[in-house]
Amino acid sequence: MLRIASIGLGDIAQKAYLPILCSHPEVTPILCTRNTESLTALAKQHRVDECYSNLDSLILANPDAVMVHSSTESHYQLANTLIQNNIPVFIDKPISYNFDETKQIIELADSKNIPLFVGFNRRYAPLLVALKNNDFTNLRLQKNRADITGKARFFIMDDFIHVADTLLHFSQSNEINEFQVQTNWRDNELAALHVQWSNDNTHFQGSMNRVCGVTEERFEAFGQLQKWQIENLSHGAHYQKEKEDQLGFSDWDSTLLKRGFVDMIDDFILQVRKRNVDHEYLQGIFDTHSLCERIIKTAITQQPELRDRKKI
Repeated sequence: MLRIASIGLGDIAQKAYLPILCSHPEVTPILCTRNTESLTALAKQHRVDECYSNLDSLILANPDAVMVHSSTESHYQLANTLIQNNIPVFIDKPISYNFDETKQIIELADSKNIPLFVGFNRRYAPLLVALKNNDFTNLRLQKNRADITGKARFFIMDDFIHVADTLLHFSQSNEINEFQVQTNWRDNELAALHVQWSNDNTHFQGSMNRVCGVTEERFEAFGQLQKWQIENLSHGAHYQKEKEDQLGFSDWDSTLLKRGFVDMIDDFILQVRKRNVDHEYLQGIFDTHSLCERIIKTAITQQPELRDRKKI
């Protein structure tokens, strides 16, 4: 059994991670949060015996790994401290809002040979995994929200990063050609974003509209004489020779399985058991954050306030 701790027991941890971790046959869960009321309640709910209210006590307990679900602003310090203490780390995306901090954490994990894992669940969503080994001419991912504008960095690093990572994960190369970014703004906040690039004869398109009145997600993959379309990671269709085959799950399959969380945690557990860094995986994580930083810098130049200043 692996003793795996969770730090930061907010909404995401409670909905997506604790239900899996606390019932996993290979895991003895540990909880850690400064909120003693929440700690007591969650320990009782999930029948967890080992709990801590601060990081120092947790580190002294020598867990096999730690999953960090605290605020993004706290990620760098927590990840740095844990890796320095030779503890494998799972961390919610992004690693940091600051690209230099992200780079430092990745390099530290690599140099110390300590597993570092980032919560990109779409890499493990079964309906997307099933498409991975096909040859595509065009990949398109649209992820929308009803009405949430935001500062460019937070818009991209908190949300659009899933789009960027999924498309890069399907790419056969980290080479990015014909790179373009288009933006729409509302009250000087980013409202919609479209990014595209190409490599190895494949065209990639990622879009996010956060003022379209609906929360939805659509992944489309085009190959020779066929097309796949996946809706909200839960159902879809494969089109070939004018025929349509439905793709989906049984009524008994959980939302966390459909969205990739179950298989993602299994993979993290496997990496912890191996106790070695996956260099290819770390490179992919770096590439995703690097692409997002490039998108941010391009998007900011299109901000109306900055454009207006240049006209003066």
